[in-house]
Amino acid sequence: MHVGNKGATLNRDSLSLPAKAWEQGAYRWFSSPIQVTGLPLLGLEDRETGIILSTTLANPEKRVAAHRAWAAARHSRSSKMAWEILSEMGERGVDPDQKIEATFRGYGHASVGDMARLTIDFAHVPMHLCMALFHEGVINSGQEKSTRYQAAFRHALLQPIHQYVPETFPREELQQVEKEYQELGYMAQAFFVKHQAALHTALAAYFAVDETDAQQRQALQSRVLDCTRSFLLLGQGSGMSFESSARDWSRLIALLKASPRRLYRRIGLQIETLLAPPKDIEAHFYKAEAPSLLRHTQPLDLINQNLRALKQYIETQTDLFKEVSVITEDPMLKAQYVRLLHPDATEGERLLAQYLLLLWPSLEQEQLLQWIHMQPLEKKHALSSLLFSRHSHYQELPSFARTTRLTLALRCCLGRCGILIGTVPGGVFSLCLSFLGQ
Repeated sequence: MHVGNKGATLNRDSLSLPAKAWEQGAYRWFSSPIQVTGLPLLGLEDRETGIILSTTLANPEKRVAAHRAWAAARHSRSSKMAWEILSEMGERGVDPDQKIEATFRGYGHASVGDMARLTIDFAHVPMHLCMALFHEGVINSGQEKSTRYQAAFRHALLQPIHQYVPETFPREELQQVEKEYQELGYMAQAFFVKHQAALHTALAAYFAVDETDAQQRQALQSRVLDCTRSFLLLGQGSGMSFESSARDWSRLIALLKASPRRLYRRIGLQIETLLAPPKDIEAHFYKAEAPSLLRHTQPLDLINQNLRALKQYIETQTDLFKEVSVITEDPMLKAQYVRLLHPDATEGERLLAQYLLLLWPSLEQEQLLQWIHMQPLEKKHALSSLLFSRHSHYQELPSFARTTRLTLALRCCLGRCGILIGTVPGGVFSLCLSFLGQ
């Protein structure tokens, strides 16, 4: 391990950030004082992947989120007013870590974990991770760098392909595969830049834009980027800020650590390490907000196990592929549509359809819902038992199990999907990449 000087400078995205730094294996920790960043900031860089995570703290000397969460939890056992509870905590010098441990053991309450809100900023992560986090998060509580407003995506790079291929992949082939893979990224960057000028001219003429008007000029630039971002690849680098409760972060970490993608597993461990750092890191930097509220973060492979069991059952015990068409045509421009699913399909039938579409995205959706609806009751019971097997309040159902009787089916581009996820309340199921599945 190596501790840097307080005057060290980290150069990240053209920002010179005075910081303390500490190297610990593949990790590089850094911090910034309140005088520089407005709030104390603690960051963690994985030097193997280049991914940087950071979080801001309310007070460098107190576990503020944990303190608030435990004070809130006291309301279930105390008749006192909030300020009396907080005053009592101050007088007794309450250790929130110790009290929260007792709360989990004595009360059996995991809900206290939802009362501690934590934010992480991600840098140099692939776009598909941002999308997966939005899909799997409990609420819409994040913001990704927008390809619609930032021309800087012309510099976005692909994550090295060795982060995705199996560790058994032949090393002698990896170098050539990496070269060809990165060429796809350079091609995407070139197209993103090349077509901006032509689109700018064409759209300015079509919409009769007055480019002396700043508002019209900005709207034109956004429309141009709205078109050219279609050249970007989901593996290219992006960034985001994501906020959730300590309990939901625990669930997300467990899902990431169970992912078949090595990069996701590594990011899951990096998130956990940032939110619950080793004691020697806290001694040299700041106290984390609520490390004791990160619970049940061991890899949650249950959903993948259930998906595998469901796949085997469908393939061996049903006539799904005889009755439901599989779309096999070559990729091409598709007509966009929005339709309301027929009310005959119950919530449970829609849930099963979402599981099956995650396994086989090319199934024709209306035929699939009709096939599920017509299955005999004993078959539905068997399928349901596979979906819900061993789930509990500690091992929750995934986000793609969310469904209602009022469901819209859309076909649209990924850009529109992203806007929808960020603006529409409720669950969103997408046929895009997930933490899960092989």
